Amino acid sequence: MEIKPIVNVTEDLEVQVKINKPTRFKAGAELSGKVNRVGVQVNEDLIENKEVFELKMVISREAMVNSTI
Repeated sequence: MEIKPIVNVTEDLEVQVKINKPTRFKAGAELSGKVNRVGVQVNEDLIENKEVFELKMVISREAMVNSTI
């Protein structure tokens, strides 16, 4: 009987996104109406002879602003 060594295979994917914007003064009432949302969807499939790894990320910002119309 042949003893086969156990091999641990790790595949990491690291994604970093950075944005720089000038800051502006934010009054307290303005901050209370802002929302940041992050949605992440991960799909991993084995199709015929290949592996498919799909990562979808949506980052959205919402703010309630006073309209002057």
